[in-house]
Amino acid sequence: MIDLYIETCDRHKDFRECDDFFLNLDETQKVEWYGIFKESELIMFSGYWKNSNSVVFGMFGKNYKYEKLIRKSYAYFVMNINMIQQAINDNYKIIYSSYGEKNIKKQMGYMIENYACVMPKN
Repeated sequence: MIDLYIETCDRHKDFRECDDFFLNLDETQKVEWYGIFKESELIMFSGYWKNSNSVVFGMFGKNYKYEKLIRKSYAYFVMNINMIQQAINDNYKIIYSSYGEKNIKKQMGYMIENYACVMPKN
């Protein structure tokens, strides 16, 4: 996961957490991980952080060796829709997502606000 995350950030020249961020996570941070696999190989993942009335999707990473498969299968949409559905089921009022892929996120219903994408609950 760490290598996929670093490669994704570096490839897009995005800000990224320090290299030991993943190693320092503990159960108090209430994070779940969503991932998509091809057989036993992780090809894409995102974190799902729970807060009192909101949830944050972030720390995205993907294996660029599978870029064509990811695009062809709409894997990004599938994973994001599953996380949105989980947040709705968990009754969160607001969904925050990282600022990447703004055009795709607008199509999914997110509003772009400053440095984040926000999914309002109707």
